[in-house]
Amino acid sequence: ELWLEQENGMSLAERPEGADFPDAPIEVSLISTLRDDAFKLVVNQGNDSIGYIIPKAQYDVVRPRAYYEDGQYGEDNSVGENAAPWLLEGVYKMFELGL
Repeated sequence: ELWLEQENGMSLAERPEGADFPDAPIEVSLISTLRDDAFKLVVNQGNDSIGYIIPKAQYDVVRPRAYYEDGQYGEDNSVGENAAPWLLEGVYKMFELGL
């Protein structure tokens, strides 16, 4: 949800009913911030090294969980609800995108 976007340019991040942060802004997809002539490639170990990075609007710890009561485990393996906004803020600054 944080890297790619829909064909219409909209973020893949969702705002599911019942999520814990319903007013959180939807993060801008990384691919949409790259220049047209950029190689659109991400090389990382982020999701394996620090856990799942979940858009804040989708983050859900309090049960019942928005997506699956028993099958949702992303938050259990995440560093927290602010990981996505903080990570993307750092990436945007790193590339001086000013977002």
